[in-house]
Amino acid sequence: MCGIAGIWTDAEPVEVDRFAVMIDSLAARGPDGCGIRVLDRGHLLLGHRRLSIIDLSEAGSQPMTNEDGTIWLTFNGEIYNYRKLRGELERQGHCFRSQSDSEVIIHAYEEWGVDCVLRFRGIFAFGIYDTRQRALFLARDHVGVKPLYYLAQPSRFVFASLARAILAAPGFHRKIDPVAFRLYLGYGNVPGNACIFDGVRKLPPGHWLYLKDGKVEIRRYWQLAYNPVIKNQVEAESLVRSKVEEAVRSQLVSDVPIGVLLSGGIDSTVITALSLQHVQNELFTFNLGFDEEASDESQFAQLVADHFQTNHRSRRLTYESACETLAGLIDAVDEPFDLNGLFSYYSLAKLVRSHDVKVVLGGDGADEVFGGYLWYEAFQGDLKRKPRSLGGRLLEILTFGLARKPISASHLFFRYNGFFNDRQQCDWLGLCPAAKGEDSVYRVLDTLWDADKPAVLAAQFMDFNCFLVDHCLTKVDRASMAHGLEVRVPFLDVDLLEAVFSIDHSLVFHESRLKAILKRTMADFLPPAMDVERKKGFSSPITEWLAKGLSAGGKSYLLDGALVGNGLICGGCLSANYEDLAARMQMTLISAEFWYRRWVLEERASIAQFTGELSKGH
Repeated sequence: MCGIAGIWTDAEPVEVDRFAVMIDSLAARGPDGCGIRVLDRGHLLLGHRRLSIIDLSEAGSQPMTNEDGTIWLTFNGEIYNYRKLRGELERQGHCFRSQSDSEVIIHAYEEWGVDCVLRFRGIFAFGIYDTRQRALFLARDHVGVKPLYYLAQPSRFVFASLARAILAAPGFHRKIDPVAFRLYLGYGNVPGNACIFDGVRKLPPGHWLYLKDGKVEIRRYWQLAYNPVIKNQVEAESLVRSKVEEAVRSQLVSDVPIGVLLSGGIDSTVITALSLQHVQNELFTFNLGFDEEASDESQFAQLVADHFQTNHRSRRLTYESACETLAGLIDAVDEPFDLNGLFSYYSLAKLVRSHDVKVVLGGDGADEVFGGYLWYEAFQGDLKRKPRSLGGRLLEILTFGLARKPISASHLFFRYNGFFNDRQQCDWLGLCPAAKGEDSVYRVLDTLWDADKPAVLAAQFMDFNCFLVDHCLTKVDRASMAHGLEVRVPFLDVDLLEAVFSIDHSLVFHESRLKAILKRTMADFLPPAMDVERKKGFSSPITEWLAKGLSAGGKSYLLDGALVGNGLICGGCLSANYEDLAARMQMTLISAEFWYRRWVLEERASIAQFTGELSKGH
């Protein structure tokens, strides 16, 4: 993994020193090297921060070019099938100077043009400048594991791995998009192609962008589809097993040691078992522990590690360490983001890198692909059976929806999984007028919910296209890359995805068991003492911890803060309703306040002071 950026302007040439500031903002993503290439007489610059994983030599450095200097690449990610593609390209007459997957992208573009992305199996975000066409080609991987932001203006175009690099572009003004802020309050992140900074956008997963003669063209090259041609259980289980095994095997390609993030659940246990069949050296596994039983999985992870005899490393986290970590965590995310799950991943990534491991495999995506979330039970059958372990809130919402049908099923889904709903945003926070309107929050859902699918399948697709990309994968990328750690996600392998969604969903959700087909298929890989029906998300008690610490100072911190001072929320409404907010909602606002001070006002001292007071006040 790496950090990439580029800028192309029709105006005055870009000063290299100014561009270097953009690249340096991505230093954590690529601590092993830095490169800048000046092209088009100084009007186009490409930059790269390197995290060396494949071909550790200087031959793998970027920006990288072909033999005659006509194609230039800056690339973040891994192409797992690069060796196969390299062989195919060599048979077509292409010559290679390195052993890197990066060079394969260059020659693949030479051979197949923009359609080269259809052949890549991996996680990637890259920019290619074609000097022959005077064209810029950007692409993002099928699922959206790797981020890619861009800013398109009449006289210039800027792209980067993270928004922070665009913020550092000469002349950029940090203006907030009020609709994006409303989306954050509703989702705990800024979803879709939106960005919190006005004018900046994300390139969606499975899309490419082509810029030539000042015209930007964006096209989708891949979309997950449900095509249930397999209706036989034996055939389905055989297909799933072979594709899971192949996904793990293919993602073990690396010139540095590899580990596994081990929660003790079925997903990471399967990855651990399959990895041991292929790694040459000992396998590292990593886990976090908490004193709070509701969040702690360390005993289950230890059981798995003992069973497979891995080199296991674990760490227990405390309230004090949470406070110490908070300032660094805020520095890791340049858009407002729910800190709860991010904290766990950030702390885990720090543990991994402390043991000199650069690459790990994680179980992210398995819940979305195989139907592992508890709320899917609510969408099974006629929705009248009370979902286990969900409590009364969802049942009340669903009952109300079934009786009166005031909103669509997608909106019901949001009301359970959301943070601040539309009424709460307006009445409790007094949102500024530019952000009002129910359509702002629900427009993302309306484009993703497929009413023609069975409800549980529609919910699964919504999670895949929204929650997975905008929450889970963003969390993984920001938390891990803040420490220069590459996380690979075998359950999101494209071949595996297409295989699973070619199976009739009744076999995937067999007898209403969560992840039923994965549990049946991989049963022989699991330790005998493992409880396969146990379900506990990878989270942390940080919300409860900080809620206690914030009980006295949180309200005043917000009322005297930047969100109120700049009109994003109403101080009077907040003052009247703060005590009625759930701890999660309070943290949503506190997280936004932290973010605004750090990334809009570029103010760090008050954050450090406040987090220090939190630690003392526990």
